[in-house]
Amino acid sequence: MEEAYSIYDYDVRKTIVIIPAYKPIDILKEVVRKLYEEDFIILVVDDGSGEEYKKIFDYVGQYAIVLRHTINQGKGNALKTAYQYIFNNFSEFEAVVTADADGQHKVEDIVKLSNSIIDNDNKIIIGSRSFTGKVPLRSRIGNDITRIVFANASKMNISDTQTGLRAFKMNILPEMIEIEGSRYEYEMNVLLWAAANNIDVKEEPIETIYDCENNPSHFRVIKDSARIYSSVIKFTLSSFTAFCIDFVLLLLFNAIFKSVGMSSGESLFVSTILARIFSSTYNYAINKIIVFKSKEKVSKTGIQYFTLVSVIALVNFCFLYLLNIIIGIKLDIAKIIVELTLFIASYYAQKKIIFNK
Repeated sequence: MEEAYSIYDYDVRKTIVIIPAYKPIDILKEVVRKLYEEDFIILVVDDGSGEEYKKIFDYVGQYAIVLRHTINQGKGNALKTAYQYIFNNFSEFEAVVTADADGQHKVEDIVKLSNSIIDNDNKIIIGSRSFTGKVPLRSRIGNDITRIVFANASKMNISDTQTGLRAFKMNILPEMIEIEGSRYEYEMNVLLWAAANNIDVKEEPIETIYDCENNPSHFRVIKDSARIYSSVIKFTLSSFTAFCIDFVLLLLFNAIFKSVGMSSGESLFVSTILARIFSSTYNYAINKIIVFKSKEKVSKTGIQYFTLVSVIALVNFCFLYLLNIIIGIKLDIAKIIVELTLFIASYYAQKKIIFNK
């Protein structure tokens, strides 16, 4: 990574503005110049834009510190590069503000967040767009979907989860460096980390600026969306396949035990337990290794997981008994109803308690 330095009078505003940039347009030059006039220290990360963008970064270097990735590493890694540089060189500063390079964040709003974070310890301030007026349909729908997914996963209601305009105090900088994610998913992971660690996220309304012709997006709809939603998608697939195993085994065991003379209640109870043993063992292995990538010892997470499984299996049986034996709903239909009801409870218990680290 190469570094280019600008000359600063460091007796200025104690906030550093970070702008990750990949193949930026000329508006970046205007944004950086105006921020410089507002007495900010500015740190721009050229995330492997290439030689054809050298003139833009040379101009920016008159007003900002420019860090360069030789190849594109993604927005998350660009932010982490800046964070590490700040941690090594500007630890005495008060706060950090991140902004996008495409001109969607007005300098006035960057100043607004900088002023707001100074009086808000143990908080992350985000600039929330109103999504009114001339907003691309993809952006409007994308934010709505992400907001709903995030709210379900974190129990934290944030109106604009995709905003790149954010501010936080220096004391959480080390944690920000360690959060997983190399590209656009990193910003979602930051919010999930904040929710898991009781860090308040405060929203400040900012102006929504979109100019699709002049501000091309580098967001890859399929690939980057998959990264953002990956943990929820993987958990859903893991749970669905485990459900299929559990569903088939329940019906199979129930048919076998009833054929040898067990009562309906006894057969349902034994079948529920046996089916759950097989399906939960599979589900635990997938969730630990692939979904949550937990490095905790099996002796710890396994005990917690199978305790949860035992509780859910008992609740599962009680609901199945109520729906199938007492009310008379067919077993396959009752099973689907019960599993859908318990799915969300199981996700939160695993994410927040068992595989939290």
